[in-house]
Amino acid sequence: MNERQAQIILWYGEQLRTGLPEEAMLLQRAAEQGFGEAEILEAIQAAQAQVLAAMPVVADVVSENHSGRPLQVAQLSDEASRFIGTLRELGYLDDALEDEVLDLLMAELPAQEAGVKLPNIELDDLRPHVATVLFDRQQDLDPETLRLLEEEWRLAFH
Repeated sequence: MNERQAQIILWYGEQLRTGLPEEAMLLQRAAEQGFGEAEILEAIQAAQAQVLAAMPVVADVVSENHSGRPLQVAQLSDEASRFIGTLRELGYLDDALEDEVLDLLMAELPAQEAGVKLPNIELDDLRPHVATVLFDRQQDLDPETLRLLEEEWRLAFH
């Protein structure tokens, strides 16, 4: 994703946060900002591709752990994956913080027998862990990111 596309996504996110207008009004606002309809579509597609590329390896993956027993891997629901991707796009999560969130989440899952599929991890299961990690790491965030996070906290976690 290039810088222009990132600007469009940030602008579009702001429109979502303030209550997305009808399509005609959105296109008019976009034109006022200097964004064309095709350019917006390309930016959204680039963001989607980036989110999909950053998604954790999921599905019915079985690998061997050091004890030789199959290790089951849970799958994030589409909604939970989009939430993680959005937080990464906005700069609230990086690789280390995302790993910390997923480690907390996986530690909470019950032990499963080999061959038994773990349930999908839903957004409501994920949110408290993201909130915990972000709250614990807020001193590490740059001031602007922290300010934006404080403004958007209620939207993301309530």
